Amino acid sequence: MKLSDPFGRMARRQQQAYETMRDSLRAAGINTPERAREVILQARQRVIKFVLICLAVLLLVTAFAPNLWLLTTCFAIFLVVWATKAAVSGQGYVQRYIDEELP
Repeated sequence: MKLSDPFGRMARRQQQAYETMRDSLRAAGINTPERAREVILQARQRVIKFVLICLAVLLLVTAFAPNLWLLTTCFAIFLVVWATKAAVSGQGYVQRYIDEELP
């Protein structure tokens, strides 16, 4: 029993997320480590593009409505943290798929 997750809820949720990702990778025909690494790189590039586009939109909003700078700054910070967390989790799941499932 862990103090940070006494009932194992987070572990079950992470296992379920991994299994979903694993099934998606299998369905997409990702069956070599090289192709799985390509998925990691593509996902990283998508996250970077997403964050840059969203930050550009937020800068435009701030330029046209300067009184909303605090709100847009908070939203930008949230967006960057959320996208980074999602990218790191996804990369971890794909790496686990490489380690456990692929030859």
